[in-house]
Amino acid sequence: MAPRDSKTDNPYEALQGAPAAELRSVVASHAAAAESKPEKPTNDQKEHLAVYRAFIRAFAKLSGDVTDDEVDLLGFPSDSNTLYDQQAMFMVSLRKPYLHPETSAEYGPITYSELSEYRDSMLFWVNRFFGRMYPSTAKPLRKDLETQMEKAMVSESVLISKALLHD
Repeated sequence: MAPRDSKTDNPYEALQGAPAAELRSVVASHAAAAESKPEKPTNDQKEHLAVYRAFIRAFAKLSGDVTDDEVDLLGFPSDSNTLYDQQAMFMVSLRKPYLHPETSAEYGPITYSELSEYRDSMLFWVNRFFGRMYPSTAKPLRKDLETQMEKAMVSESVLISKALLHD
């Protein structure tokens, strides 16, 4: 490949005229690297997963001796519609200070920005768990899941009703 001219604004200019075999080699090496190095979760993502697992334990009324793997089977169901509902209800639960009195008293009500961080973390975990738990099942569409979570972040009344009906 030709070296990139720092004066040009087009990052793809360096690829122009490169032999097809060389391009395929570069693409294959990047793809292999991406597959071999799964993205590591951040501390915030780990914390958000712990909060989600606590939500699932409470929502499903699980005993303390249930393992995280068992909680994950309930928290990340293979059925997309159930997953969408659970993720949306989780977003709603984060907005209710009485469901999280320990953090609400210390930090006050959760902000939209913080909800967005939780949403992004849960999208990360859904992708991670689906790849591990259901390798032969198509992953839920990220945009659909994100849309459901966004709706819950701004409007919760319908979802609270759904949650109460499950009791």
